[in-house]
Amino acid sequence: KRSAAAHYHLGLIHMDERRFALARKHLRRAGELEPNLFGAWSNLGVLYMRNGEDAAAVKSLEHALGKAPTDARVLSNLGSAWLRRGRWSSAIDAYERALKQAGEHGTLRYNMALALAERHEYAEATELLEQVLANRPGFVLGRALRVACLQGAGRLAVAIAQGRKDLTLITAKPETYVVLGRALLADGKVEAGMEQLQAAIDLDEQHPIAVMTWAEALDASGRRKEAFVWYQRFLKLEDRRFEDTRRIRRRLRTLKKSGLGKS
Repeated sequence: KRSAAAHYHLGLIHMDERRFALARKHLRRAGELEPNLFGAWSNLGVLYMRNGEDAAAVKSLEHALGKAPTDARVLSNLGSAWLRRGRWSSAIDAYERALKQAGEHGTLRYNMALALAERHEYAEATELLEQVLANRPGFVLGRALRVACLQGAGRLAVAIAQGRKDLTLITAKPETYVVLGRALLADGKVEAGMEQLQAAIDLDEQHPIAVMTWAEALDASGRRKEAFVWYQRFLKLEDRRFEDTRRIRRRLRTLKKSGLGKS
């Protein structure tokens, strides 16, 4: 009961078997017993992120970084925590430091591209993604982000063509349909765009990005009662981004003031 190592390994086992509440309990105890056990604090930060406790995740991961300032995994996790908090520059700095330790790491490059895209640096993000996809052509999330970056850079026709091509080359995930749907909507092709977003929902109606995008598209098309329901579903999902959650809560408050949601 007093062994930090025992609690740490039990925490890892529970994480692997998706018993997250037990994993948190053991990892927290391991960190209390041995504050220098940075792996416990790092994995605890990952669990906080999973539960939407992004501020707690940053605190835990910064503690881990203080004990292991050059550990690539800790830096990567901290970058992801900053990304979820909307701190793009802090995230990019963490990812750059991680890449110096890990070298050519596709997932890290993807994460940095994601942070660059959030900062509207679409050309730089696309360049990184091309490097990633050259080595991992089947990387579904990388392909989806590339489409989003092409749209962000104003290359709408290229984004739509790439999104449609991706559907023929890979086994799609919700993100594949979402980015194509968004591009089609931006191009004024409302029916085709909504079809793609519906496909994302059909694939996984618990997917936060798919649910959020579907709700916002319904809202924009005037189907506010349906949008209200989907916004509420979004707020019940795990793994929501901080910025998205804050925006959707504001929109729900506005819709409630207009009379929606009253029995």
